[in-house]
Amino acid sequence: FILGVRRIKAERDIPPNKRLSLHIRGGTKQEWQWFNKNEILTYIDNLARVDIEPYTDEGGSKDDEIQNAVMALAGEMKIYVLLADIIDPEAEHKRVTNVLENLDKKKSGLENQLANKNFVERAPKDVVEGVKQQLADILNEVKTYQEQLESISKLLNK
Repeated sequence: FILGVRRIKAERDIPPNKRLSLHIRGGTKQEWQWFNKNEILTYIDNLARVDIEPYTDEGGSKDDEIQNAVMALAGEMKIYVLLADIIDPEAEHKRVTNVLENLDKKKSGLENQLANKNFVERAPKDVVEGVKQQLADILNEVKTYQEQLESISKLLNK
């Protein structure tokens, strides 16, 4: 649960100490029993820095999505953070667009390096594999940021 919240903060460039309001959907009966223990809520509050909205959604529909929110999974529970509560959509759109442009430049450089027969044939195998891994990592980052851009675009089109 805490890792899911921290991932959302990291992906959205939200300071770790900023408090977020969460909405929770779904989850098994056992997860809710675990979650509702008072000491667990104290740990979650201290480690994730969150305010949890009243969770009357126990056992809620798994298809019950919240619009304009980012989601993380904790077991069967879905943790939602409303984007409008934490970002300026226009500034965030610009920031994510810049990040994507920089990643595209890095991606092009790595692709060019791998397209160079001399590099691939002459460089040590571990160096070539390292470049391939860097490219794979950048492609994953691009996918994540593109998803963020789609979410932000929905906010801007309201």
